[in-house]
Amino acid sequence: MVRAYQVHRTPASSNTYQNTQPYRAIPQHHAWREHGSRRNRWSMDVERPSIQDDRKYVQRLNHVLQYWNGSPSSHTPSRGGTSTLSKSETAGALHEQSAHASATSHGMPWRSSIDGSYSHEQLFYMPFWEWQVEFMKSTLTNFRGLPVRSRSGRDMSYVESGTSVPTRSSGKPMRMHTCCFASDEYKQIRLTTLDAGPRTQVFTSLWYPNPEYDLPVLGIDLLQFNEKKHLCVVDFQPLHTSENDHTVDRRHVEPRQETLASIRSQYPSLQGSMTKRFYDETQFFSSQMLLARDPPDGSDPTRMVNDELFPAYQRYVETHVEMVQSATPDPSTVPTVLDRHAAYDEYSAARDPAHALLARAFGQDWADEYVYDVLFPLSQK
Repeated sequence: MVRAYQVHRTPASSNTYQNTQPYRAIPQHHAWREHGSRRNRWSMDVERPSIQDDRKYVQRLNHVLQYWNGSPSSHTPSRGGTSTLSKSETAGALHEQSAHASATSHGMPWRSSIDGSYSHEQLFYMPFWEWQVEFMKSTLTNFRGLPVRSRSGRDMSYVESGTSVPTRSSGKPMRMHTCCFASDEYKQIRLTTLDAGPRTQVFTSLWYPNPEYDLPVLGIDLLQFNEKKHLCVVDFQPLHTSENDHTVDRRHVEPRQETLASIRSQYPSLQGSMTKRFYDETQFFSSQMLLARDPPDGSDPTRMVNDELFPAYQRYVETHVEMVQSATPDPSTVPTVLDRHAAYDEYSAARDPAHALLARAFGQDWADEYVYDVLFPLSQK
């Protein structure tokens, strides 16, 4: 169900913000405030009932709430003609159609590379993509496809170097496919596949739970360069400074943390630690993060990916879905969780190392739109 939130300024004598269309009201004791520059994290102050009159802040808050509202076309496929199906049956059929269309657009799943020099029978991370799509279809409620567009309305679902946009990588074929989905459990799940033959293979996915659940997002980043170098990360990324600050009942979350610790302990090759080159591991990363690089003994990383990373990744995805599906939704968390989703997106968009690669391949303007509007849609340029 689409939530109808609209925030506006109350009369001049007041210094609070109110929800004027409270399908589920934002508690009026919540006061939102901006901390520092656009790049800094945002937080909610639940102690003070007033905030500074900050136009930029008001625009940002409305953007966050509008994103949660979405437009009718973003959530419910249009329906034409007549049907003998019930309303729920029709909606279910349309959801299934939209999910199938999103997953199979632009020839996905790709069976060969855009680069003819790529000698493998399948793209390196395509089995992860295929398993995840089938798992989502079979497990999530009201699973449906979403459009992949920038705020300017540009279709960002597919790009190919040298054809879709101006490129600085002529002679080096590269293509990228992005699809987005939603369900009753998840506000958005994004899947991105990049194919540049033997130079680069990438699969990334980001799962945002419905904001009625104050739960970690699930982040997946699997990268291969020159068929030799690998960097693979799978993590329940906490929204708050401390993993223990999520408001969901600890009896609900702690068993999952124990499950993740048990999974991680089985795979020494996935117990790497981050460098500080791009990210601070104390922000939006958990203590049970799976992180894999090339085997230190120089052996073929394919075994590590197939025999260790793949089953661990599957179990992390399954555990995240189990965690969300067993949680009790709490409408009062929506403003706080959307605020933290926005903070996560701001932090990630400002630091994502893929930004430079995309700019070289597809042009700076296209890369800016893609990073800020698609990869991390609550971030601000």
